Amino acid sequence: MTNRITIGLSPDLADWLRETALKNGQTRSAIVRAILENARSAQGVQPWMALAGKSKGNPRNLSSIEGFSPRRRKQSIFPPER
Repeated sequence: MTNRITIGLSPDLADWLRETALKNGQTRSAIVRAILENARSAQGVQPWMALAGKSKGNPRNLSSIEGFSPRRRKQSIFPPER
């Protein structure tokens, strides 16, 4: 048994979906289903997180960097220009 949903699409998105379905020989439902499956399988995958904490020479706490927290002392992440 399938579960059906109804979604509202902007005219631009509806045109894109229709054109993509015609070009690929798929139904609009198949395209939406594939996109949802892809989003579900990619959930939690954040390759940029491998870089977390790798920066050298910066404060351990980003809230001490100017712009992240107005209550902390002002500290620039870039050296002053000479």
